[in-house]
Amino acid sequence: MFHLWPIYSIDSDKRIIAEVTGSLKECLDTQRHDERKAGFTGNNQAFAQHLDSTKSLSEIEEFKKNQEKGLEELEVMRRMSHAKNERYRTKVKEAQEVLKEVQEELARAQERVAKAQQDKVEINEALARYLHFVTISGEVLERRIRRLGEASVLKKTQTSQEASENSQEKEESKGDGKERVSLI
Repeated sequence: MFHLWPIYSIDSDKRIIAEVTGSLKECLDTQRHDERKAGFTGNNQAFAQHLDSTKSLSEIEEFKKNQEKGLEELEVMRRMSHAKNERYRTKVKEAQEVLKEVQEELARAQERVAKAQQDKVEINEALARYLHFVTISGEVLERRIRRLGEASVLKKTQTSQEASENSQEKEESKGDGKERVSLI
């Protein structure tokens, strides 16, 4: 399974920068307020203002450093996110290639199945024609055998009739010959 990694965008970078900036400002405001309460009240007002302005400059510099550091961290996170996204895209491309190969193999298998079904239909049709031919041939052979049998029976009958007629004629001719002999 592929894992989906969060994709960082410019909007999320801006949102993080705003959060970091807001947090830093809160911290600085709280620190300034605490310092004022601690020792700069009353007649030390001018000195406090001077310290406040120098503090503000150092705070601004600190804030800039922190902001730069935050931006560097964001850049590192963006690069990591980009690398993860690239790995994800690579895996997606690989999966798409595998899917394409599987779909091609499936299409080839479906073609083979369709051809096999067509061959099966053709074989069944040829078998039906063969069985029809065999059936007709069997019927024709059966009729011929019957005819041959009938013809054979007729021939035997005719042959036996002829034989009996011949034997009767021979007997008659023998009988005629004896009579002739005796007459002589």
